[in-house]
Amino acid sequence: PGAQDTVMPDNVGLHMPVGATATFRLEIHYNNATGTAAETDASGVEFCVTSKARQEDAATHWLGTANFSIPAHTMKDVNATCTPNVTAGPVHVMSMSPHMHQTGVHAKAVLTRKAGDTMTLIDAPFAFTEQRAQALPADGSTPDLIMNEGDSITTTCTFNNTTDAPISFGENTQNEMCFFFTDRKSVV
Repeated sequence: PGAQDTVMPDNVGLHMPVGATATFRLEIHYNNATGTAAETDASGVEFCVTSKARQEDAATHWLGTANFSIPAHTMKDVNATCTPNVTAGPVHVMSMSPHMHQTGVHAKAVLTRKAGDTMTLIDAPFAFTEQRAQALPADGSTPDLIMNEGDSITTTCTFNNTTDAPISFGENTQNEMCFFFTDRKSVV
């Protein structure tokens, strides 16, 4: 909810699989609050495709965790750390989009360099209705954030469970998620 269209830079293309066994996975989960078949929406997806390969390939990954439970009437931080397996040059991170559900209240992502210095990538209140991607680095000093071998990103989702029951991971809006969808490109 609240997200804008994802548009890659002119020289970056999202790799589309080809061949008889190729698949492209698009995951969308909805919450039908009324439980009736009358619920409709105007969601859609549209791809601009070309047979001419772009200079750089992009992919979307998720950081975070599905392994958590938030006790009733509790504020809780859920942390996860990702250290990419950098084998073919640096990772160029273009953007990051935190994703939680209705009890998510704050999102934070911190880059830790191999040498130990840190950079806060996202540190902001979270609203279920405003899940927008953040270009990285946020200050716009470079076209994208460079990660090298040994660098890591730690994500933190903060939840405020005001209900009388524990909440755990799940696709239903009354459950929760702790993801940071991350667009990266490979410079070839």
